[in-house]
Amino acid sequence: MIELPGRHETLEQLIESLTRDLVREFHDRALPGRVEEVVKRAELAYRDARIQTFIPLLVRRDARRRLREVVEARHQPDVFAPAGVASR
Repeated sequence: MIELPGRHETLEQLIESLTRDLVREFHDRALPGRVEEVVKRAELAYRDARIQTFIPLLVRRDARRRLREVVEARHQPDVFAPAGVASR
């Protein structure tokens, strides 16, 4: 358990909190399990960082960006679909 300097929350608690926030933010566009998976992947990118203070901020930013990309990609029209045919 890593406690951040000047904070009472551990890194794990902060990651859990931001995960809950992102689940609420994307509740109508992504399943909670998908949000959790994206957050875990973002967190892994910073696992070996020497300075831990900004990890929650960086994880939130990276996860939110990735979730937006996934949601936008899902709503893009299929450029290969014949005219007048809805894409899946």
